[in-house]
Amino acid sequence: MNTRPFSLDQPWWQQFFVAVRSPAALVVVATVISLGLLLALHQVVLGAVRQGELRRMAVAKQAEDSWRCGAMRNVSLRDGCRSQLGSPSRAEVPLNIQNAAMLTTGTGTSR
Repeated sequence: MNTRPFSLDQPWWQQFFVAVRSPAALVVVATVISLGLLLALHQVVLGAVRQGELRRMAVAKQAEDSWRCGAMRNVSLRDGCRSQLGSPSRAEVPLNIQNAAMLTTGTGTSR
C-alpha cells in the first residue's frame, strides 16, 4: 500500500496539478483570492475616505478664510487678503452693467 500522496516517478509539476485539482485545494485557493479581493477593496475605500476628509477640511478652511477676508472693514485690506487667498478681488470681478445699475440705484426690473 502506498502511503505517500505523490509518487516519485512523475515530475513535480504534474503532481502539483493533481493536488490543486482536489476540492479542498480549490476551496483554499478561492478563500485566499476572496480575502485578497476584500483587502484590496478595503484599501480603496480607506483611501477614498481619507481623500474625502482632506478635501472637506480644505474646503472648510478656504470658506473660513474667505469669510474672514470678507468681514474686514477696510476695502484695501479685504482685497489684499483675498489676493493672498487666490480669490478674485472686487476690482477683478466683472459686473454686468444692468446688475451694477441695480446695485447703485436700488431699482431694476425683476424677472
